[in-house]
Amino acid sequence: MFNQTTLTALRALQQIVALDSTQPVSPRQLAADIGESPSYLAKIARDLAKAGILRSENGSKGGVFLARKADSITLQEIVEACQGVVIGRFCVSDTSGNVCSFHEAALELHEAMVAVLRRWTLADLTSRPFVVRSGGVPCVMFGSRRAKEPQLVNL
Repeated sequence: MFNQTTLTALRALQQIVALDSTQPVSPRQLAADIGESPSYLAKIARDLAKAGILRSENGSKGGVFLARKADSITLQEIVEACQGVVIGRFCVSDTSGNVCSFHEAALELHEAMVAVLRRWTLADLTSRPFVVRSGGVPCVMFGSRRAKEPQLVNL
């Protein structure tokens, strides 16, 4: 569901929140902190700035910082800044307005997904980064791209 750009944006935003700095964060340092290419992160930062999630400051002490508080930035805003508007693709109804059962299921799934994306904020993601559940799966957020093996997080 989330593409690599969205996952990288989430990791960068979580790093900005974790640094809790009153100063702008250097994009080059941010890229190094999360193990990403500076040019790729710069593209992502531009997208996040266009969406009103980040602000940038030019100059030798410039960098990026959150445009708003983390508790007012939703996961939906981040996803849409990186991937575009979350839309559902459903069947076209017939002339009588009837739709197939797949259409109903897909619509229900889309509505649930958007509700979850709206409910979770950047503050939620950073305040409790690990949730322990049974079984281990590779962590896409905290596994380092430099690591030989993905980190396992209990879910």
